[in-house]
Amino acid sequence: MYHLIMPIKVLIVIITHGRFKCLDLCLESLARSLQKVASQKKYTFTVLLGLNGIEAPIWLSNHEISKSDSFQILKIKNHLSPPAARNVLMKSMTSDYTVFFDDDVIIPESYLVDLCDLISQHPDLQVLGGPNLSPPQATLFERASGLALASTWGTSAISSRYSLRKDSFFTRSELPFALCNLCIKNENQDLFHKDLKYGEETDLLQRLFKDSKCLGLYSPQLFVWHFRRPTWSSFMIQMFKYGLGRGLTLKEASSNRKLQFLGLVGLYLFLAIILLLHPVLLLSVLILISILSLMTAPKPFDIKLWFYLSLSLIFIYALYPLGVIVGAIRRFFPSIEEHP
Repeated sequence: MYHLIMPIKVLIVIITHGRFKCLDLCLESLARSLQKVASQKKYTFTVLLGLNGIEAPIWLSNHEISKSDSFQILKIKNHLSPPAARNVLMKSMTSDYTVFFDDDVIIPESYLVDLCDLISQHPDLQVLGGPNLSPPQATLFERASGLALASTWGTSAISSRYSLRKDSFFTRSELPFALCNLCIKNENQDLFHKDLKYGEETDLLQRLFKDSKCLGLYSPQLFVWHFRRPTWSSFMIQMFKYGLGRGLTLKEASSNRKLQFLGLVGLYLFLAIILLLHPVLLLSVLILISILSLMTAPKPFDIKLWFYLSLSLIFIYALYPLGVIVGAIRRFFPSIEEHP
């Protein structure tokens, strides 16, 4: 008697709200990766593009990926929060794994082949992911902010999200994973918290990793290129929102994680007061940051890149902890936000 072996279903979810230039590049790269993995009969792929409160651009109907039977579009009439929109897509179709891409990533041609290989090698893994790197066509400013994010001086424990580490590693922590490039096994999977505008993947992964059986794999094979914020103002807002997302999820975090980030906040407040009271110390810190930037900047030396990198580190140090503080206050004391 022969047993019918069903293929493993992989759902690829992309939400967009109008960044059509980036989306075009994203879908173009995804189409190439789908062609590369087409011979893997053990896996079937469905791409679900969610148009979040917008109409489809004219070019989409003629796009290479639109000709694929695996590509579907779901129009979300009312503009929802990103986690709520992802939940709509996830609930609309059953699958064994869900892969999340942002609409501003470029996917390497071998990505889906490598993902299939890793799933086959480690079928018990619940979370797989890798870094998001600055694309080759990035501007000088985008390269500099990407270097700051990838540096341990800039983002410490989460720098692996932005840098191409040599080795894969298993983990029970949410820190190495970013939602722009994330695969989750759908066994007993929770949905995103629909009211979390920021840090929704942190909340979801924290809940998953509370289960002692849940194990994740960070692999440099699973990298994508991710466009950085193009201006100082957008980069500053992004750093604040990153901190805000962490603060909003701090209440449900483990005791060790709470201590880690509350220690960061305490150090931030202490240093902020000291530096504001002693301008000479502030100048010394700025000089130290410029030295760290010099150590991080690639060769050959570019003074403009070094300057942008220094400013990027300053904005990370200043705005990420501030976001954590604001997010934690909102989460622990919601009445403050409800009744300003």
